[in-house]
Amino acid sequence: MSVSLPPELWLRIFSEATATPGLLDSDSEFTSDLPIAWVRQQERRTIKDSLQTKRALVLVCKDWNSLASEFLYQSILITRVDALRPLLKSLKASAMRSSTTSTPTSSDPDSSTPTQESNAHSVPHGFWTRRLDVTIQEDRCEAAHYDLLAQVIGHLRSLAVFTLAVPMLPFNDVWIRHVPVAVLDALVRTSADSLRVFDCAESILRPSRNDLMLLLSATRNLRVLRCPICSPTPGDKYAASRAEVPLMPSLESLSLMSVFVNDYLPRSLPSSPSPSSSSSPSATPAPVPEPRRTPYPMLRQLSYDSIPPPFYDTRWNTFLSQHCANITSVRIDFSLPAYSLQREFDLLEEHCPRLSKIAITFVTWETMKPNFVLPGTVRELALCCKVQVPPPAHVRALLLALKSLRGGKLEMVRLCCGVFVRELRENHGEKLREAGEVLKKRGGAFRVEDEEGGLLIPL
Repeated sequence: MSVSLPPELWLRIFSEATATPGLLDSDSEFTSDLPIAWVRQQERRTIKDSLQTKRALVLVCKDWNSLASEFLYQSILITRVDALRPLLKSLKASAMRSSTTSTPTSSDPDSSTPTQESNAHSVPHGFWTRRLDVTIQEDRCEAAHYDLLAQVIGHLRSLAVFTLAVPMLPFNDVWIRHVPVAVLDALVRTSADSLRVFDCAESILRPSRNDLMLLLSATRNLRVLRCPICSPTPGDKYAASRAEVPLMPSLESLSLMSVFVNDYLPRSLPSSPSPSSSSSPSATPAPVPEPRRTPYPMLRQLSYDSIPPPFYDTRWNTFLSQHCANITSVRIDFSLPAYSLQREFDLLEEHCPRLSKIAITFVTWETMKPNFVLPGTVRELALCCKVQVPPPAHVRALLLALKSLRGGKLEMVRLCCGVFVRELRENHGEKLREAGEVLKKRGGAFRVEDEEGGLLIPL
């Protein structure tokens, strides 16, 4: 097939046809109010569709095949262990071809982009990779496969987003489910400067706390961290043996599980010795060290699961009071009784004076009870339920709660479940109008919107 289109036009075609806006960096982490697991599923579908389009475009004209490497390798989705070996082979071959020519030295491709003419020969494929999703749901995933994964990561020196959702290793203890250290070491060696997102929230395998702290110490530019549970490290229940939480100057979004919040609390500083413990009456007491500043100075978004035991215990209070003063957005996966939700609102109001948005995912709409009072600074409330088509009684409970919901600065309530919103419009129109009348009579009513910003309850 003869080619009449210039290379620049082919590159533009590849770019426009395969774009995944926001998914190659951390910007998309702050735009959705849906549960994180749902967001990840949508992202993977988008990436998979994009990859299929990329492969089809390359086949249109093989003469321009080499121009597509930048777009083919921007994101990598691994769903089968069988894909690891050929991927590694391709990355190695590309690295060998480029070893005799100059390549960019920066770990951030935005700071040093090769010319189009040199793409095919001077730049290894792994340089272009900004996102790696490892979603393997196979029981036969062996230790050797994670070694291959570590080698793959070793070629991705511009990696910005890394998500992991993998099964546990064979014969591994049901509780101690460590991510192999080789995988984390590869991230530290290769992508420490470029990594912006680390997400293992959906993985059965997870890093030990000490391994995670080592990773966080190296990835100073990390913006999003989702590791709700760490695998236990022998002896880490003793404060003296626990790795200290490092300063994370760029971290803006943190996801955790409330009952394991201790993993993210810095070690307690030792108190000064009492006079009775001094070696002599005239001994000078050791100076009391200054309290350490929060390791999360830029933290703005907090996401957490609420599971028993109650998450308003002492450690949770400590975390909120010491590290969440600058939080502006909170996402809660709520599964406790309704009375606990008001107590959580009260805690957030006490410790998060800049909070402007709360997003909550419920197990059932019946958790929404009348007369909830939001923190006084909250302007937006996003609500979602895991039951997409609830029974009429649950719908009545939600609308009753909305009619009596209070918030000093509340401007908007958004219902984020598209299926549920369609159900409301098609089968509960009269109830929506009644709710609108009640809100209008209250004065200063907030808007109730759908997931796209359309008005749901007329005022």
